[in-house]
Amino acid sequence: MKLRLYLIITFLSCIIFHTQAQEIKIHQEQINIGSVKKGEQRTYKITIQNTGDKPLYIQSISCPDAVIMDKSKAPIPAGKSTTVAFRLKSNKTGKIHSDIQIRSNAKNKPKANVGIHGNVIGRQNIVAVPPPE
Repeated sequence: MKLRLYLIITFLSCIIFHTQAQEIKIHQEQINIGSVKKGEQRTYKITIQNTGDKPLYIQSISCPDAVIMDKSKAPIPAGKSTTVAFRLKSNKTGKIHSDIQIRSNAKNKPKANVGIHGNVIGRQNIVAVPPPE
């Protein structure tokens, strides 16, 4: 009887503590874009990996200072990854400190952020100076 109770408790403990879950891993948690000219179009990519053992569903990807180009709703299978491309909105000059927010069904990080920082510079006028005589 005690052995049966012990086995039942052990079995239930294994089920409770070894639940399957989806987990997210972002390979680039910070992206330094450096200096970008105003109006310049550059595309950047981030890799999202499912390190869990259940499908990972990306519910939304957003950023006020970027245009997200790939918004696939397909689940990321366990152990697999996907790449998301985005383009910076470079219509204003100045420093950029922004976050791409990724919302998913991940148990370890349902709201993940990727930091973007850099500088958008104005177009510079180049003046030709004649050589000294």
